[in-house]
Amino acid sequence: MPVFRRLPGNLGYADLTRLVGSEVDAMFDALAGITAIIFDMRGYPNGTGSLIASRLARKVGPGAEFRTPLVTASYIGVEVTSRFVQNVQPSDKPRYPGKVVVLIDDRAISAAEHMCLALEAAGQARFVGSPTTGTNGEETYIRLPGGLEARFTGQEVFHADGRQLQQVGVQPDVVIRPTLRGVRAGKDEVLDRAVRYVQTGR
Repeated sequence: MPVFRRLPGNLGYADLTRLVGSEVDAMFDALAGITAIIFDMRGYPNGTGSLIASRLARKVGPGAEFRTPLVTASYIGVEVTSRFVQNVQPSDKPRYPGKVVVLIDDRAISAAEHMCLALEAAGQARFVGSPTTGTNGEETYIRLPGGLEARFTGQEVFHADGRQLQQVGVQPDVVIRPTLRGVRAGKDEVLDRAVRYVQTGR
């Protein structure tokens, strides 16, 4: 199956779990002029988030917000948080002006969720499927006695509009999960539902 392709009804599809950076421009060239691109983010991406978002953005704007608690001897007993807003930068290449729909489920985790935030902010993406995992955020490593190591998320991550992501996940606009009957029949019911959503708006 191709990494990206045209679908019936003047639609496009791109598998973000397989698409790599060197293919992004070719994807947009191949899908130019279509009504909507359906991005499949049911898995883990290959660092293409900013490249794709830049081809969707009209102008510089917030893509996500990070908040990191700071613990130092200077602030004992005082809660101090570092806040950083990550912007989406428009590309100097042609902008894709059509609709953007993203397929999601609980296989979308960390960088996948961050890509969802970028597509949402830059392309006003709509999501079809089931909630993502809700675990985006830089990892913090600590060494424990006995040679053990622990890792945990050391940042809070929010949608560009301030909505919580962690422990919530990206929530779909249209909820649908694969059924056993559909799997046995070899159907991708989530993709089929996304196509119907683009065509009908419902």
